[in-house]
Amino acid sequence: LKRALEILATFYRDLLAVRSGCGDERLLNSDRHEALIAGAKRFEREELRKAVERITGARLAVERNAYAQTVIDVLFLELVAHTSKPKARAGW
Repeated sequence: LKRALEILATFYRDLLAVRSGCGDERLLNSDRHEALIAGAKRFEREELRKAVERITGARLAVERNAYAQTVIDVLFLELVAHTSKPKARAGW
């Protein structure tokens, strides 16, 4: 679980880096460049910054022996509640 949260945090950090205009050399997941570009367009920078903070906080809570299921439930509820809704796609 800790590793999964680390991976999630690095992906969100990369989204934030792309949204902030950083180059590929700053990305940890540079192999996912196209997905990062597409994903970064869906969020505001502040939303991504807060998401990274929430994920990091969840990882720390798990390390401190918090009940993992509750930590994950709260994390994903917060991520969904505090991020932009995806833009509507044609045909949906």
